[in-house]
Amino acid sequence: MEQLFQKIVKLNLDLDLESNSNYIYYNELQDKKGQRYESLAKNNSQNFSTHSPSCSELFRVCESLGITNQDSILDIGSGKGFALLVFSLFPFKIITGIEIHCGDFLISQNNIGLMNLSDRITVLHNDIQNVENFQDFNYLYFYNPFPSEIFENVIRKITNKNTTIIYKNIHQQDEKILAEYNFHLVSTVEGKERNYFIYKSTTL
Repeated sequence: MEQLFQKIVKLNLDLDLESNSNYIYYNELQDKKGQRYESLAKNNSQNFSTHSPSCSELFRVCESLGITNQDSILDIGSGKGFALLVFSLFPFKIITGIEIHCGDFLISQNNIGLMNLSDRITVLHNDIQNVENFQDFNYLYFYNPFPSEIFENVIRKITNKNTTIIYKNIHQQDEKILAEYNFHLVSTVEGKERNYFIYKSTTL
């Protein structure tokens, strides 16, 4: 992690990785519907974002996983790209993020460009429900990006039985979904505010 901070300081980069916006589930922001959106956002959606930045403990999570150059990771709900920058410190063959919020997507593109990492990191501006090629990745990263019904739709599409899921701040319903689809908890890493949970598929 020190490498990343040293690079930022050396290049004197003004990266935009924090958020002053209120956090909201991405489908509520996209569809402008649902009780939470109606009661909080009304017609002022620009004050809301799907982005909630990861913390530096993600580096320790990756250290514990023994990443090799045969591994590929997809960050689902990649926000402004902090987690993607952390992943770039490890020898992943492929690092891809997907972000539905246009503003955060554009900021992440800029952050990655400022760090000269555009050749290593790809960010897609898309709805995860339109994505089918989960077999291209053996690591998936989630930071509570959407409600459980969307999470289950994603997990149902996973066909790579060597998949490892890194989930920050997991909720009980998502734990049940992972168990239903034969993922089991193998470790927990304590974070400053919320913990990271590592799941692996039990299906051979």
